[in-house]
Amino acid sequence: MNFSFDAIDTVEFGVCTRRQGNIEFLDVPVHIGTATSLKEMIGTTWEKLNDIADGPGLYDPANESRGLQHVFLPLDDEMAALFRDVNEADRFDPGGGVLIGQPGRVFCYFARFADDNGRRLTGMKLSKDFKGILRHRNRIARMIDNTLHLTQDNIFKLDTDFDLLVDDEEVRVLRPFAFETIGALQQAIRAAVPRNIEGLRESLDFVHFGPIGEFAETNVTAARLLAALRNKDTQGITVEYLMSNCRNNGIVVNDIDGQITVEEDQILGFLKVLNRTRYSVELIPGQREVYDASGTRRV
Repeated sequence: MNFSFDAIDTVEFGVCTRRQGNIEFLDVPVHIGTATSLKEMIGTTWEKLNDIADGPGLYDPANESRGLQHVFLPLDDEMAALFRDVNEADRFDPGGGVLIGQPGRVFCYFARFADDNGRRLTGMKLSKDFKGILRHRNRIARMIDNTLHLTQDNIFKLDTDFDLLVDDEEVRVLRPFAFETIGALQQAIRAAVPRNIEGLRESLDFVHFGPIGEFAETNVTAARLLAALRNKDTQGITVEYLMSNCRNNGIVVNDIDGQITVEEDQILGFLKVLNRTRYSVELIPGQREVYDASGTRRV
């Protein structure tokens, strides 16, 4: 990433709130000890990303993952808009009062760092544990004057790493599920269905996309597969080869006057063929096996 982890000059901390679809980034001043912990979090995150052997790969909306991965998304991608905004903002409104008066509004927190060359790096974390800690704060104790006391204070728990990092070029993602939740990407992917369909019509003008688009507007898996096709090579696909691959993978399609039509119950399989995530092999003579892959990487 375009950042010097060993030469951090400044640390900013903030929280994110969401109300009626609007997201606010709010500044929360931190003590020097907290700033040190945030620096450790950013370093741990970078180490974990580099420890993942098969990364980084381009973020694939079709791959619904709740585990650890190392994927990236260019900052100029439309799906990176929120992350671009938080890294590039000149300033944030004060937000300390939210943690005191309305802590339940907080759905993620972030730390923004600047190195000795003025380059920025932002770490973001889905604060899934925060509300649980607040609900049970009457069971949290601390030592005061060598005596154990229950505390009614609002407690904010920092984690050991961030879910993603943002610099001036890209988003590096450690936890795709958190990345999608923070960025509200599932909603964005569904909203992008008409635009993605129009883009595919340019290279696949022999496919009848009308029913596919209607289905994808109510089926998030289909919407994800359409979004993933933006980064797949669809130029040069022919009617004959597409029909042949569909047959080999057990997908029923029809060729009506040179237009491929797909019934609703076959749409997901058809989109997986286009995404190269549905494939067949014949290792045993006369026995063809069909599989779905969670993702693909060309070798």
